[in-house]
Amino acid sequence: GEWWTNYVATTGGEALALVTTNAMIDIANASVGGVTENLFIRWSGRLIAPFSGDYAFDADGGIYLWIDGNPVLYHGASRGTMNLTAGEHDVTAAWQHGDGMGSCRLYWGGSVGRAVIPASQLVPVVPRALPDGWTNARSFDADAESPYFGNVTVNADGSLDFAHGGRGIFSGANGYNFLWQPVKGDFTLTAKMESLPGASQRLWRRAGLMVRSSLDTSAMMNVYGVYLDNDDRFYVQSRQKTATSANIVDQSAVAGAEIGPYAATPIWVRLVREGNRFTCKFKSSDSGGWHTAYEYEDVNGEYGKTVYAGLATWGDGYGDDTYVPYYPWRFSDVRLNKKIGFTLIVK
Repeated sequence: GEWWTNYVATTGGEALALVTTNAMIDIANASVGGVTENLFIRWSGRLIAPFSGDYAFDADGGIYLWIDGNPVLYHGASRGTMNLTAGEHDVTAAWQHGDGMGSCRLYWGGSVGRAVIPASQLVPVVPRALPDGWTNARSFDADAESPYFGNVTVNADGSLDFAHGGRGIFSGANGYNFLWQPVKGDFTLTAKMESLPGASQRLWRRAGLMVRSSLDTSAMMNVYGVYLDNDDRFYVQSRQKTATSANIVDQSAVAGAEIGPYAATPIWVRLVREGNRFTCKFKSSDSGGWHTAYEYEDVNGEYGKTVYAGLATWGDGYGDDTYVPYYPWRFSDVRLNKKIGFTLIVK
């Protein structure tokens, strides 16, 4: 169990305050160092199904539950079912609590009698650490429509699977997941992006590279990425939010038509900073050449010498389509090259 304090749905958890091994997901009067409010807990492990069959899951306290990467409980759902084969399955559970004293409990039933999932059927697994240099992952959602943390799964090969986050980056909304590094001066950030299976789950979901002037929700930001349309085609897109406006500007519309379509991912995206100019480049094959998609010149100096650059995913839509924390995108071959400057002093 990973416990965050000072959790607010619009900004994410501010600090990983505690790591525990829980025999069961059965927490009464949750607290961290006497703090009982604005907590977020995420459990990682494996669930051992004793029999093959349909299992039912329900919870006290509004728990989110993923099994083998599939959402089973989410956004206050009181019950979810899944067919499991006998043996071990990857499981992640998450719980967020706001005011007052809070408790949570996870049950299963169906192929077994309804009960709190016993310790004998749960195996704790330490999540793989983020690659060196990557500071944190966080969910930003100005509309508080996604009350779950910015989930990033680190795979054995080093690739990163991202849950989409929030209602999307459009108009006054500002919801997304973001994995970042602080970067001073010029840099080049490159990543290979793949859309994971399940077209209905990834429709209109975006993924790309983001640069921000700060981690404040009102900060200046530019994002460059791709999205999938109804015909299973991908487009390259750019959006921007200034520090003085709550609205998102579709830079793709300003610069001209969105770039695409492409029949399938993967797509490679590159973000380059040179002074006050930011350039987005892309290519649709590993051996292909880079093409410039969009350029932005920071003539007003809204970006300082140090910015926050990284990977982002965001999702459009409302209702359950927004709340379901799917993992529709995979990032791999992520490289952040920072320009190191030297000063020659001649005497």
